[in-house]
Amino acid sequence: VWLSFGIAMILSFLLRYLDRRQANVSYSAGPAWPIGSWLVLLGISLGISSIIQLFEVFTSNYFNRSVWMTLGEDGGVALQAVCGLELTLDLVWIGGSTACFYWFIRRRDIFPRMFIGYIATMLIGDVILLALYKYVPYPASYGDLATMMGTKLFQTTIYGLIWITYVLKSDRAKNTFVRSA
Repeated sequence: VWLSFGIAMILSFLLRYLDRRQANVSYSAGPAWPIGSWLVLLGISLGISSIIQLFEVFTSNYFNRSVWMTLGEDGGVALQAVCGLELTLDLVWIGGSTACFYWFIRRRDIFPRMFIGYIATMLIGDVILLALYKYVPYPASYGDLATMMGTKLFQTTIYGLIWITYVLKSDRAKNTFVRSA
């Protein structure tokens, strides 16, 4: 629980710091275009991902002491550490998707960079978790966690490739995210 509060505080300070930043735009910084076209779908996906990730954190029993004791019995400290890292990454991703959604709605000039950073942290975190689930022993009753994480990594990669390409290449995105702090 304290880890969650600590991460929430750090993320709120980081959001305030990043929200004051401005990005140089290589295109007309005139009036911003309204959010439209495929950007609507991107905004919906960011909002829904925040809600889904939040729901998963609260329904995964991360805050149940008996679950942590069972993890210790089933896989030792290593499995507990991996699950602690997974909780930490989930909380960071909730903060990242929420911040990106906030900047998306405000049509901020920093949105494209922050969105790319958000996707990058998801990819790096998924790779780390995949490697850990391949090498940290856990009971077969947990299922094939490495395969599940590999599937998640593949999905995140496809999502990132599609949306990062769109955000960087489309005139709609370039002319929508032009507002400074």
